[in-house]
Amino acid sequence: MATFPTEILFMVFSYLSPRDLVRCHRVSRHWRATALSDSLLYRILDLTTARKPLTIENVKALVRYAGGDIKGLKMFVPTSTFSSGCFQMHLGRDPPQYKNHQNMHLEPLFRNLEDFEIVNTSRYDESIFLLPSFPANTLRRFVVHGIDLNAQQIVDLCHAAPHLEELSCGVDFAREMPPMVHFPSVKNLQIRLKGGMTLDCTMFWDFFPNVEEFTFSQATPPSEPSLEMKWSQLKKLTLRNVHTSIFLIRSNELTTLELSDLPNLIAFGGTAQLNLQHLCLLNLRNLRVDKYLAPLYNFASTLESLTFSSPQFEARHIEPVLADAIHLQSLNINNLRYTSDATLQFLHNNKNLQHLSVDHCTGITGHGIIKLIEKLCRKKGGKLTTISIRGNESIRRQTIDWARAVGVKVSI
Repeated sequence: MATFPTEILFMVFSYLSPRDLVRCHRVSRHWRATALSDSLLYRILDLTTARKPLTIENVKALVRYAGGDIKGLKMFVPTSTFSSGCFQMHLGRDPPQYKNHQNMHLEPLFRNLEDFEIVNTSRYDESIFLLPSFPANTLRRFVVHGIDLNAQQIVDLCHAAPHLEELSCGVDFAREMPPMVHFPSVKNLQIRLKGGMTLDCTMFWDFFPNVEEFTFSQATPPSEPSLEMKWSQLKKLTLRNVHTSIFLIRSNELTTLELSDLPNLIAFGGTAQLNLQHLCLLNLRNLRVDKYLAPLYNFASTLESLTFSSPQFEARHIEPVLADAIHLQSLNINNLRYTSDATLQFLHNNKNLQHLSVDHCTGITGHGIIKLIEKLCRKKGGKLTTISIRGNESIRRQTIDWARAVGVKVSI
């Protein structure tokens, strides 16, 4: 152990959880000295692996190891047993202040926190607002799992953390909406709408006017006639399980667009996208393909990854895109109807392609796979490394072995 290189040992320690890292203190004096040699090892803590609740001694030790400057924290919502008189909530012009005497020993963890991710395993959703020193005014990223925040709680959070850049949470707009306030610091917004609620995105672009990355999902709500993304500077947009029939985009700066599991969508449009790099169209069962997929051809040359799979999609809809997508690195066309070896020929000149997924495309044969690999393997100047073709019984073991020999992994 004494001869084990300190540099390698320190690199191994950087991958360990706080629980395992503290256990390494007991191995030897050399390991303990190495583990305590740099406070950076303790500035980002994942406490979800802890088997027991943190004691005041545990907290003091972690803060001491981190040099009093913990920047990132992931934890479960602490179990709290207290009455309503155990905390104080002051709202108004000043940032809200929350106190929970049951968990006061956790206060040092939140003082300089910039990245906070919390997981709720209880039914009491508002207990995070009773944590001492939460939210810290240094907070820049807040992710909460299993908790639905109402509009007033979101406003209070953003008031208390004026530098917040990323917010991810469930929302419940059943209560009265607070007065209009702008929070320009938020750039990345990830929202999950509570089941059974109607969609109203007005709050999002009114409260957060400078959003550049927006992720939105719903839990089986009522259908919405239309949805318009009004952010003109939006760069990344993800919609999952959203029950809207018409979808419009105002921004012309999109680099990432993901539309998946939108069962009611029949049309989408907006300004031309000249810089789109990542596109995912997945399970859009009612989309009118021939009319609304034509704009894809305009930005094919900038695409780096493409997922194109829905029951009504056919190979003829995507082949013109593949012919011009010379920078494409990842392609997923699983279950695409009428896909054949002729479809793969459109990829023969794409030397940048690294990953291809054509699961359940039974029209593709082993001969077509061999021809593609011969054109795009590393020996021919290409970058192709993996092909997934599950559900296709025509691919023989000899083809897989030959592909492995030339540096391409084929999965069936």
